[in-house]
Amino acid sequence: MIHTLGAARLRRLHFSSTDTGPEEFFELWRHSVSPLFRATPTGNGDGLKNRAYTCCQIHANEFLLVEARTPQQHFLRDTTWLRRHDDVDHLILEVYLSGRNFTTCGETEYIEDGTVSLVNLAYRSEGFATASHFLSLVLPRDLIRQHLPHLASRRGNLFSAGSIANRLLTGHLLTMRREMEGATGADVPMLTAGLVGLVEALTARPGDTEAEAVQPVLFETIKTYIKGHLGDAGLNSEHLARRFRLSRATLFRLFREVGGVSAYIQQERLSACFRAFADPQLASRPIYHVAGDFGLTNASHLSTQFRCRFGTTPREVRQGTLRASAGVNAQPDGHSVGGEADEMRRWMLALGK
Repeated sequence: MIHTLGAARLRRLHFSSTDTGPEEFFELWRHSVSPLFRATPTGNGDGLKNRAYTCCQIHANEFLLVEARTPQQHFLRDTTWLRRHDDVDHLILEVYLSGRNFTTCGETEYIEDGTVSLVNLAYRSEGFATASHFLSLVLPRDLIRQHLPHLASRRGNLFSAGSIANRLLTGHLLTMRREMEGATGADVPMLTAGLVGLVEALTARPGDTEAEAVQPVLFETIKTYIKGHLGDAGLNSEHLARRFRLSRATLFRLFREVGGVSAYIQQERLSACFRAFADPQLASRPIYHVAGDFGLTNASHLSTQFRCRFGTTPREVRQGTLRASAGVNAQPDGHSVGGEADEMRRWMLALGK
């Protein structure tokens, strides 16, 4: 059953670095999202030049809408956080309008850079975000169970970049953001029904035939093989076609949605490097040695390729990770900040209850 809030305007909270300064802004931001993640700054605050950092949250009773412009940061929801906030198991439907977030949710690794994605708080989650502008809908678990049960265990990018489905849902989220500024409680059923109806239409998968069902299994098998052989110099489409006894045309069709075989291998090599550079235990190992372990032997091109993919360099990732690690050890959670950030935190905790 969808509840309403009557004719009153939807509740709205906002804070900005224009009023607080960058450091205080991040403390407010960190506190507001603390039921979801531990957030730690990893940059120097210059990521959004000539733009204020801002956070706006609108409470629609059935869900929360969050629009934020934030500096470079590290998000972490580890096993300790999961236990501490095990009753906050929302799903977050979000799109990065600028910047990128390199994310791991459960065993799913993906990059948020304009594709609508789903962060599932029932799983361990971690993200390394550049300075970003993003839009999020925080959806309580009960809403998912009732209206979108097929998404209950989903996480990662919902669509391929540039797809019609991605453009449709991104456009709808932006329209919701604009219209919710003046919406009232009486509009909540329409807002909720419109959202879940479109998401269901774009993400529901009709029953596969037996032949069609084989393709995703084969695709996942080949991807697993690739991830286990990233250091092999001979890892390419010819090798994979021989290994799995496929024609090159079949192999191309399997990988068409991810940009092709070569692009996928390169993406996985860069992603593996990112994870290694983000590991404080590997901080003393030379960057080019780490890259070589994963088949990236051209050291002169590594920084350019890395920045193109993630919006940052290997050295910046490593430095940011060390700052994040220090911040995790130094910053307590749950201290009282007060004001709008504290109210946002309460909204996150009470959503769906």
